[in-house]
Amino acid sequence: ICAGESMGFNVSPTPTGYESLTWEFGDGLDSNDPNTTYSYPNNDNIAQYNPVLTIVNPNGCFATAVIQASPVEVIPAPVALLSPAGTLLDCGPFSATLSATVSTGFGSTTNYTWSGPTMSPPAPNCASCDTWNINMYGTYQVVVENSNGCQGFSNEVDVFQNCGSGCQGPTLVASNSSFIDCATGQANIQYNPYNYNILSETWIFP
Repeated sequence: ICAGESMGFNVSPTPTGYESLTWEFGDGLDSNDPNTTYSYPNNDNIAQYNPVLTIVNPNGCFATAVIQASPVEVIPAPVALLSPAGTLLDCGPFSATLSATVSTGFGSTTNYTWSGPTMSPPAPNCASCDTWNINMYGTYQVVVENSNGCQGFSNEVDVFQNCGSGCQGPTLVASNSSFIDCATGQANIQYNPYNYNILSETWIFP
């Protein structure tokens, strides 16, 4: 199992009338829910855990069972840091390069899958796409995958427009109007948004 993935722990049939029930996951944490899920933490190396279930009846008698004969093996997932990190502010048309740095993870990095507002991100499942040249405002993130199939999600980078009082608005490119018939007219407007995220469009009729 990959670090961070959910693993189910279930007792069947569900016991009744017990005094206490405890799942010990083997890493120092536990749960009193008969049917639960748990995600093992990330480590620099492959780790093995021996989950144990203990049930105590009202008379104080207890039964202990190991979840399986072999330990649960947890493979490290890649950890990706996207930089520049945090919130980026710009004004008007802009361009920037986001870079993904991968650490931890047992095995080589095989895939980078980017998400964001730009229409043409690097190709998914690309082993060499650790950078992305961006030119639109919005939120960006990358998912990296290693050769064992384990995935890690990077931090999010938000790019906001912040021009203060000098913000440049969209520019009119072309406009035209025509009459379809005696009762119907049509107006067309084309403008350049300068890579802004357009929040609203409003027609004002005199």
